[in-house]
Amino acid sequence: MSKIIYIPLEELPQRYTGMMNNAIYPLVDITLYPDIEIDKEIKRGQFLDIVNTTKFKAAQVQMIADLFNEGKVDNGDVFLVGDIFFPGIESIKYMSELLGINVHVYGINYAGRADKTDFVQNLSYWSDASELGYHQICDGIFVGSEDHKNNVVDYFGLNSATVHATGLIWDLGYMEGFNLRDKFQKEDFVIWPHRWCEEKGIDDLVNFAKNTKKKIVITSSGPKKDLPKLPKNIEYRYGLTKKEYYELMAKARWYLSNAYQETFGYTIQEAIFFGCQILVPNRACSPEMVPSKCVYESWEEIETKFNTEDLSVPFSYTEKWHNNAKTIINIIREECRF
Repeated sequence: MSKIIYIPLEELPQRYTGMMNNAIYPLVDITLYPDIEIDKEIKRGQFLDIVNTTKFKAAQVQMIADLFNEGKVDNGDVFLVGDIFFPGIESIKYMSELLGINVHVYGINYAGRADKTDFVQNLSYWSDASELGYHQICDGIFVGSEDHKNNVVDYFGLNSATVHATGLIWDLGYMEGFNLRDKFQKEDFVIWPHRWCEEKGIDDLVNFAKNTKKKIVITSSGPKKDLPKLPKNIEYRYGLTKKEYYELMAKARWYLSNAYQETFGYTIQEAIFFGCQILVPNRACSPEMVPSKCVYESWEEIETKFNTEDLSVPFSYTEKWHNNAKTIINIIREECRF
């Protein structure tokens, strides 16, 4: 019987990779997670550490080669690549085609060259050809939203039928495990849980801060960074554990995003879970995540909407993403007929 071989991302406390992996592990047959030491702190990069993720993925390539070498890859098997930016994706095709083993490859895309705000835009022209190759290797690609799908399809000229807007992996059980929902009284502050970078809309945030008396809390799980001088009503909280971060989310009356880059919106799901009043910009995938009343056109509207409108979001808006991992696996099984 055909099997699904999962190539996961490394699990980092600053990111959602552990949550995603735990949702997928029970649904696959083999997981290739190398037993190597890597620094869990993201020092060079944003989503993953540039050097450490390269070490981790190199070890996974060796594990894939070992499977082929030991005769453990069969016709009809599926490789599910946890991040489509994986150099070993070429190795899978190289070995399978030259060995005459018919395998399927599926990949999860988080952002990339199709997103004009993504940090990989700093790469030179070769990366377009490389990323196009990754997508062409895949029988199917999973993305976070319809906006994300449209960007990928249009940029690379892909067959839209191969790109599935399933939402990225979201595990409601992970959130519920902290047992913090409805445990705190709401307090009068705005939570802004994003990286401090241009693609997350820091200019809009600062403009809003200068024109409101509301307290704004910026949260980060990473170490302290040297931020520019901020308006006095902005508080910077860093080095947070997930529990500390979720406690702040549970207490925040308002959630604000100013992001130009958002392909799924994990923090939006968290804010819905914790019952925040939510406001997001009319760009990227944000309008897909919430009712239209929770979308603003320009930062000048933010204060008025927070003060005059009910921006609560039904819990069903986060529940609908709960089984994304199962949805992904079901699509693979249906398309590969096993």
